[in-house]
Amino acid sequence: ADVDPSHAEGIVGGITAKGGTAHAVRVDVAKAAEVKAMVDFAVARNGALHGIVNNAGIGGPSAPTGSYDLDGWQKVIDINLSGVFYGMRFAIPEIEKAGGGAVVNMASILGSVGFANSSAYVSAKHGVLGATKAAALEQAAGGVRVNSVGPGFIRTPLIAGALEIQHGHIHRDKRMQVGWFHQHQIEAMDPDDTPLEIMRRAMPDSSEAARRSKLAQFGLGYDKSETTVANLSGGERARLLLNMVAMKAPHMLILDEPTNHLDIDSRRALLDALNDYEGAVILITHDRSLMEMVADRLWLAADGSVKPFDGDMDDYAKFVLDRARVAARAPTQVRDEPVKAKSATPTAPAAPPANRDAQGLVAPLKRKMESAEATLARCTKSVETLDNQLADPTFSAKHADLTRQRIKAQEQLDVAEARWMEAAENYEKAKVAAGL
Repeated sequence: ADVDPSHAEGIVGGITAKGGTAHAVRVDVAKAAEVKAMVDFAVARNGALHGIVNNAGIGGPSAPTGSYDLDGWQKVIDINLSGVFYGMRFAIPEIEKAGGGAVVNMASILGSVGFANSSAYVSAKHGVLGATKAAALEQAAGGVRVNSVGPGFIRTPLIAGALEIQHGHIHRDKRMQVGWFHQHQIEAMDPDDTPLEIMRRAMPDSSEAARRSKLAQFGLGYDKSETTVANLSGGERARLLLNMVAMKAPHMLILDEPTNHLDIDSRRALLDALNDYEGAVILITHDRSLMEMVADRLWLAADGSVKPFDGDMDDYAKFVLDRARVAARAPTQVRDEPVKAKSATPTAPAAPPANRDAQGLVAPLKRKMESAEATLARCTKSVETLDNQLADPTFSAKHADLTRQRIKAQEQLDVAEARWMEAAENYEKAKVAAGL
């Protein structure tokens, strides 16, 4: 469900493409009647309701509390707080009728701390945590689990040059350019700004046509170039900021939760761009699929340190579960005695293989091959769709345009096939070198 049905339909398309079942519904969560209608629709379609995820939210204006826009305040509260309440209010009775289930409310780290110039957002997220705790106490005995998720943003200002070091030393080449994107930038954007105004500041010496052309490359066409930030979707804001970060071709990209607001096509484009990017990327994300398809190496932030993680995402999941079991069995010991450093990574084999360096290349090459394979599948699908349209006599009026699209699609398919073959060959060579 989304206030923009095209976004909801895009998600449904991704789910159905993988064999799942989903339905798109337009809902303004700030309106109780529309939320109730959504719940009624879900029950009518599926016969029962066993769970709901209340995820809708906006960033709102960025301003001090003493001058905060009153309409902006009310809009954030209506969507971020009242919307969550309405979701629980109408879903919980249906979940009880179904015999139990789960409610997940999207909160934020800002539901536990303060953040300047974001009083509406911070207040709403504090409210979400309070409402979640109240509902959890009320529903626990009835088999309805009520929880919240509080994503946090991780700032890495030291390497981005925004902080002075406190201990040790850091060497940084003066010529090195660092691009830094963090998810909270989206919420801190000036709601009255427009993409074109932002581009004018970034390209002061360029022509208006060049600025609009650059925005079009970002996926923001003529109609969006002068749309205020307040009226852009979260995905459009994220695309704009991500492209602005990459526009200067930095040597290093620092990306904190870059996929949070992106739709399926934008996530796919980001994945392809990162795999083709020749510089260094530091990626902070909860998106497991993005990590598996992009990351060459993993680092573990735990126990007050950041260390290389000798394993994959399955190893990490096992590591987290093992720590949780230890904490559950002996909570006092876990509190009193810090976890030993050796537990920060999965148990290493007794004798590291001589070809460890070669083995370290296998995983990233496999991910690159899988990414190339996915791109090849999309290009193949596009060619097949155009071939079917060209064979349909009802498309005769658009035959010339379809033919041009078919030629371009074939060129893209040829490139994708060559990249896949190269990636597959490099992966196989790495496996042989690693003795796998």
